[in-house]
Amino acid sequence: MPARLSAPLVAAAILAALPLLVHSQQPPLRDTRPFRTSIELISITATVTDREGHLITGLSGDAFEIYEDGERQGLTQFPRERGPGRCGSSRGRACR
Repeated sequence: MPARLSAPLVAAAILAALPLLVHSQQPPLRDTRPFRTSIELISITATVTDREGHLITGLSGDAFEIYEDGERQGLTQFPRERGPGRCGSSRGRACR
């Protein structure tokens, strides 16, 4: 014998689900403000030699200065690679 649901129980279930049904029919909020972002990373390859042309290795990022339009820029990355080294600046133009 199947159980019968009482009218007050059915009405309570419908009332409980009603806010979910109304909320799901509203359009999603949209932010119309423009989103702007940028990332600038300049990769610079540097090879350091002495006066006789011998390769100098083992230098750290502190051994390099990077300038753009006369303004010193900070190094953000300094991977050490065998052979020609690379130094990276967030806006640099020249390593010295």
